[in-house]
Amino acid sequence: HLQLLHPTLLAAITAQAMARLPEFGSQDIANTAWACARLAVRDHNFWTAFSATALANIGNFAPQKLSNTSWAFATMELIDHPLFRAIATAAIPKLSSFSSQDKAN
Repeated sequence: HLQLLHPTLLAAITAQAMARLPEFGSQDIANTAWACARLAVRDHNFWTAFSATALANIGNFAPQKLSNTSWAFATMELIDHPLFRAIATAAIPKLSSFSSQDKAN
């Protein structure tokens, strides 16, 4: 994992992301979750809010967004059964359009 040397900056970024979640589309959700997993964000409230937003929008997720979101939660070792079930349900009819990288994640 990458280490951020400025925890106050990371806290401000995650707070801003949480405040803007209602505006986020599937790409915003997936990209932010991916980035925060790479930075090893350990804020439970952040991940809970992202899970709820992802669940509400999962039908709009393209294969790469499904893959990146599941990767982020798995990387953070967050066991979120409702989210993982929703991702699986959304992924099944789209499997033929998943790239090899999407499938690997």
